[in-house]
Amino acid sequence: MKGLILKDLYTLRQMGKIYLICMVCLVIWGLVTDNPTMLSSLLLVYGLMLLITTASYDEASHFNRYALTLPLTPKKLVQAKYLFALLLFTVMVTLGILGGAGMLAVLGAKAEMGYGELLASTCSISCIYLMTIVFILPCIYKFGVEKSRFLFMATYLLVFAGFALLFSIDNMKTWLSGLGDRGFLSIGAVFGALAIVGLIVSYHISIRIVENKEW
Repeated sequence: MKGLILKDLYTLRQMGKIYLICMVCLVIWGLVTDNPTMLSSLLLVYGLMLLITTASYDEASHFNRYALTLPLTPKKLVQAKYLFALLLFTVMVTLGILGGAGMLAVLGAKAEMGYGELLASTCSISCIYLMTIVFILPCIYKFGVEKSRFLFMATYLLVFAGFALLFSIDNMKTWLSGLGDRGFLSIGAVFGALAIVGLIVSYHISIRIVENKEW
C-alpha cells in the first residue's frame, strides 16, 4: 500500500518545478483580483488534474496489469488510488486555507471576505472535489484515462453549474445571506457527509470493475 502511494508521489515529483510555478501564479492572481478563494478553488481543480495525471502514467506503462501479477489484490490497488486522492485533497485544502489566510493578511481591508467566509467557501469547493472523485475514478478504471478526461470536465462543469444555478435563485440568495458563516459550514458538512458516502460506494464499484476487467 505504501509503495503504491509512493509510486504516485514519485511520478508527480518529476514535475515539481511546474507545480511550484503554478502555485505562485495562483497566489499572484488571487492578490491582483483581491479574491483569496481563487487560490483554494483552483488548487482543488489542480489536485484533480494531478490525480488524472498519475492514472495516465499508470495506463501508459500498463502498471495495473503488471501490479496484478504481484501479490497485490484489486482491492489493494484501488484502495491505494483512493487514499492517494484523499491525500491530494488534504494537501490542497490545507494549502488553500493557509495560502488564503496569508493573502487575507496581506490584502487587509482590500479583501472581499473574512476568514470565516474563506473557510466556508473552501469547504463548499472541497465538496465539489470529492463529488468529482466519486464519479471520475470508476470511469478511469472502466473506460480509461483519455475518455475519462472528457467525463471529468463534463462532471466538474455540471456540478459547478448546479451549485452556481442553486445560488443564483433569488429566494436562495436571500436564504443564504441570512445563514452566516456557521450556516455555510453546516451546509458544507451535509454535502461533505454525502460525498463521503459517495466515496464509499464509488470505491466498491471501482473494486468490482478492476476485478472483472481483462488487463
